[in-house]
Amino acid sequence: MRIRALAALSSLTLLLTGCGDDRPQQPEQPRVTLQATLTRTDTLLSWSWTLRNDDTEAIVILDGPITGGNQPQVWVTPRGDGTIEAAYRFLAPPEGVAVARPILQSGHTVAAGGSATGTALVRLPLTVRHPYAGAFDPPLALPGGTPDIAFCVGAVRAKDVAPQPGGSYAHLESAAAKQRVTCADS
Repeated sequence: MRIRALAALSSLTLLLTGCGDDRPQQPEQPRVTLQATLTRTDTLLSWSWTLRNDDTEAIVILDGPITGGNQPQVWVTPRGDGTIEAAYRFLAPPEGVAVARPILQSGHTVAAGGSATGTALVRLPLTVRHPYAGAFDPPLALPGGTPDIAFCVGAVRAKDVAPQPGGSYAHLESAAAKQRVTCADS
């Protein structure tokens, strides 16, 4: 009995001191501030936004079109809390789905202390827009009724994501995991 108690106490001590904890460390994410103003019409949601890079390193944001497109791509996805997210951000394929060719999207680098501004447009009625929407089982679906809508921008440190030939960035888990997604109050 005494040996079991000592073994249990030793295990508890190792857990409390951090030894034996093999959970991956969360990546350090950039610090940013987002301000956005929503304008709503019967057919369109429009956010005028400014993202300030409060970090000491350059960041990358995806606020351009996907390869082959000519309009900036705002992704529209459901969140687990019943909110709809309209965002410029890195999105990964569903877990367990291998991607033969990742979706590419243009973006740009924001220097440390610098800002990026723009206007994000989403047509109504809202529909799911995700670079890998067709790979989800069950399919992604937006909540019904009149859910809250959040406008968000994802930022990744420039050193953590490499542009593809032509300057676009790939929507992959490696980039999505390192980004900070910041949402504005609308």
